[in-house]
Parts: sequence; C-alpha cells; structure tokens
Amino acid sequence: MTILATGGAGFIGSYVVDLYLQEGHDVVVLDSLSTGRRSNLNQEARVYEMDIRDPAVRKVFERERPEVVNHHAAQMDVRRSVADPLFDAQVNILGSLNNGGERAPVGVALARPAGSVPSGWPRTKGSAKEEGEP
Repeated sequence: MTILATGGAGFIGSYVVDLYLQEGHDVVVLDSLSTGRRSNLNQEARVYEMDIRDPAVRKVFERERPEVVNHHAAQMDVRRSVADPLFDAQVNILGSLNNGGERAPVGVALARPAGSVPSGWPRTKGSAKEEGEP
C-alpha cells in the first residue's frame, strides 16, 4: 500500500514512517523540514521537501497516488501560536485541509493522530474510523 506521511521528518512522524516501511508499505514523506530533521528521514522513503500549505501538494498526490495519508505535519510551538495565531491557523487548519480534505483525491483514507482531532470532528469522505466508532 502507498502511504503518504506528512511531517515524516519529525520525531513522531519518523517513527511512523519506519514502522510502515518495516511492514512492507511504499512510503512517501512530505515535510518542509522547518522543525523536522533531515537525519530523521528513512532512506527507503521517497521525500518531498514541501510545506503542507503549498498548492503543489496536489501534484504529489497525482504522482504518488497514496491510499492513506498519515498526517503529522503541524505548527506545534505554543508560544508561536499565541504570538501569531494566524500563522498557526494557516499551517494547522488550512494545511490540513490542503493535504487531507478538499485537495486529496476521493477515496484516500486520512489518518490523524488521535490527540489532534477533537471528539466529534467530522471525517472526510473515505477517512479511516477510530477504533470503536460507529
């Protein structure tokens, strides 16, 4: 299965990428390397150094045709989110929509880290259910 992991050079995202590769999946990483580290990247994954807000993300979807998007890219600095809430919203809300909502091809499952999605958040069409959800 082809899996696109956003934030795949970050601490958590890089471990997720490693596990997918160990399971034999084809993994594509999309990361701006603004907080992630190049040294965290697994050499077996194809890497696109790109911001999740970039409209060119669509071209990555068209080229790679992922079946699953595992979304870990985020602006995670609380101090920056307080100082510049607009930037925080651009990355964390609009960036998420860019790669998992309106730009993702229909039928792509979107896996979000459980701690990042409020209870009752509507899933995009074709996104994976949390265990125990109806």
